[in-house]
Amino acid sequence: MIGGGALGMYLTAKLSFHHDVTLITRRSTAGLKIQLEGEESGTVSKFQTSTWDQVSIPAEAILFICTKAYDLDLVLKQVESNLSRTTTVVLCQNGLGVHMQAADIVGRRVPLIRLLSLIGIKSAGSKLQISGKPQSTIASIPEDAKECGLVKELLIEAGFSVTTAPSLVIAEWEKAIVNIVVNSIATLADAPNGIILEDTKCKVLAERAISEIRMVAGAEGIEISNLSDNEIFRRIENSKSNINSTLSDFRAGRPTELEYMIGRA
Repeated sequence: MIGGGALGMYLTAKLSFHHDVTLITRRSTAGLKIQLEGEESGTVSKFQTSTWDQVSIPAEAILFICTKAYDLDLVLKQVESNLSRTTTVVLCQNGLGVHMQAADIVGRRVPLIRLLSLIGIKSAGSKLQISGKPQSTIASIPEDAKECGLVKELLIEAGFSVTTAPSLVIAEWEKAIVNIVVNSIATLADAPNGIILEDTKCKVLAERAISEIRMVAGAEGIEISNLSDNEIFRRIENSKSNINSTLSDFRAGRPTELEYMIGRA
């Protein structure tokens, strides 16, 4: 598991109940304990830790990359020499075109799986406040369908609700439509995601944004009408108490992933 943010820690905690997991971060996290609170509870420490400069990836590993989208190229170039056809790489970034971005670096020789998760997580260090049931969409190119199925089974075993998307493009756009709405409007409002549901002006802006995103996708020949406006707002409800990643980054003075969402749309 590469990436010690909220999603990386949460996946580490969930998967380590059934499998050997190593959490790989920039700096040492030796002795780290992940504490789950809210709708899930418990302290998890049954996993190994390592750093990027010490990383060694077993040939048959499943490698989840949970870094920000703008760090993906750096990570892939660092681990590329350790990857083979028997290594499965799972891309967990927000944004459009992430699978293509990764394929440009590692090519078709490595199975690439796209995992797009909607999880209500508020993080404070290694403490994760969980709200709602974790939901994920998974997708791959046809050649990687077997590995995609294995990753799906792994996640279901860990308690995730996982849907297989009909295509990579649909999977990315259906997640992006939620991210673009939430990460732009809630960030401008400087408020938790729920502001979109609670404030009339914000909800009207969200409805207009959804309509515009559908038109942009349609102009690219991408049909996302199966995801209704009501379903989009239901997904926002699932994380209404959260501070979205863009607002968290903005408050901390870090780069944001908006270019990978709004820019690529």
